[in-house]
Amino acid sequence: MKLSKPLKFIPFLILSIEFLGFWFTSYGLLRESFSDIAKTSGFGEGRFGEGTFGGGLTPFNETLVNIGVSLNLLPSDREITITDFKQNAAYAIFGFLLLVFAFVLELFERARSRKELTELNQKIEEMNIPVKKSKFQMLRTYSQRKHFVRRFRRRY
Repeated sequence: MKLSKPLKFIPFLILSIEFLGFWFTSYGLLRESFSDIAKTSGFGEGRFGEGTFGGGLTPFNETLVNIGVSLNLLPSDREITITDFKQNAAYAIFGFLLLVFAFVLELFERARSRKELTELNQKIEEMNIPVKKSKFQMLRTYSQRKHFVRRFRRRY
C-alpha cells in the first residue's frame, strides 16, 4: 500500500480562498454601510424615526463619508445607484459562497488526511513494531508517524 505525499499547497489555497471570500463580503457590506451613513434625512425624522435629528450629517458622519469617498467606496456625489446596490449584494453573496467553499474544502482535506493517517496506522500494525501503546498514541500527526516508521526501518 503506497501512501501519497501530503499536498502542501492545499492549506495555502484554503487560506487564500478564505481571504478572498472575506474581502468580497466586507467590500459589499462596507459600500452599503457608507451609503447608509451618507443619506440625509429630513427635519423632524431621524434615520430610524426616533426624533428631531435631520437636515444633514453630523461632523463624525461627514468624516466617515469623506473617508468612504477617498477609498472609492462611495462615488464623489455620495449617491449609490440601484445598479451599485445590486453589485454590492453580488459581492457579499459571492464572498459568502467563497467562504462556504473554503470551509467544505477544509473538511475534505481533513477527511483525506485522516484517511492517510488510518492507512499509516494499518501499515505500522502490519510491521508488528514492538511499541508501547502509550508512546505510539503520542504520535498524533501524519508527519510524526511517518518519521517513526522511517526511524524503525533504519534501526531494524
